Amino acid sequence: MTLAPSDGSFDYHTAFENAYREEFGFLLDSKSIMIDDVRVKGIGKSHEGLGETVLAEADRLEFKEVDVEAKRESKLTSMYFESTGRTDCPIFLLGNLEPSEIVRGPAALLDGTQSIILDPGSVAYICSRAVYIKLE
Repeated sequence: MTLAPSDGSFDYHTAFENAYREEFGFLLDSKSIMIDDVRVKGIGKSHEGLGETVLAEADRLEFKEVDVEAKRESKLTSMYFESTGRTDCPIFLLGNLEPSEIVRGPAALLDGTQSIILDPGSVAYICSRAVYIKLE
């Protein structure tokens, strides 16, 4: 097994070659490296101390429609949906939305790690730690 490189890089190729050379004393330079197994280590948390669930928060909050003109990014984007065809849709940055706001589809919600596309008829309820989506 090749562990993550100690220098913090993602150069597993070099880490593997170094470990192989240390164990066997040579490298097979003419052979390709084939990855046939990957292990991932996860660290979980108990449910204690996680606070309110998304469903409990959604039940507690009083949701209001988002001010599309104030919160959307500067332009619309064209998206295609089977039910409506090509449609101009607003784009929202998740960081600019407040808990208790509602975004109705079609729309796009973006942040640094995800893109959420809301179909026509879907509704996104913005919570403090999640986006709760209902299909109408």
